[in-house]
This record gives sequence, C-alpha cells and structure tokens, in this order.
Amino acid sequence: MKEFNKTILKIMSRTTWDLEFRTLVLTEPEKAYIEIACDRLPKDIKIRFIEKPPMITSVYVLPDFKNDLLDDSDLNNTTGGSQSWFKNTHDINHTDID
Repeated sequence: MKEFNKTILKIMSRTTWDLEFRTLVLTEPEKAYIEIACDRLPKDIKIRFIEKPPMITSVYVLPDFKNDLLDDSDLNNTTGGSQSWFKNTHDINHTDID
C-alpha cells in the first residue's frame, strides 16, 4: 500500500504542470496509474480523480450509503419471499372480496 500511496502522490504532482496527463487522469485513471507506476492497479482498488471547480473551496466524498432495507436478491432468498406471493395475487378474483 505504501507504493500505491507514493504513486498517487506522483500522479497528483504531475497533474499540476502536465495538462495532457491531467486529462488522462480525469478520463482514464487506470492508464495514468500504469504510466506512473509501470504496473497495474492492485485488483481490489478502483480509482477516480475529480477536479475542484474554480469557485469551490473544498470537495468532499460522501461515505457509502447504508441501506437497511433488503435488496431484491435478498428478498427472493428470504423464506416466504414476496415474489411467490406476488405471483399468486394475480389469480384472485377481486369481485369476490367483500
């Protein structure tokens, strides 16, 4: 991880004076990383660089959204999941319900 951090610092430094490289960093960050590190990104790392707009003083990256609700895949794997119930509701004749 130490080499990764050194590479990121080199990338950041070069983007201050090399406009062509800066464009590469913004559009194809993996290629820019390879150019500096002479190696691929570690498998578990995905990177993205953004430019700070001129009138903005700070840019913050939001943390991952933590959704307490189950997604469709989890619901389908739940005992008595909603999918089989939903299929059966189409067979109900709603005129018979008082």
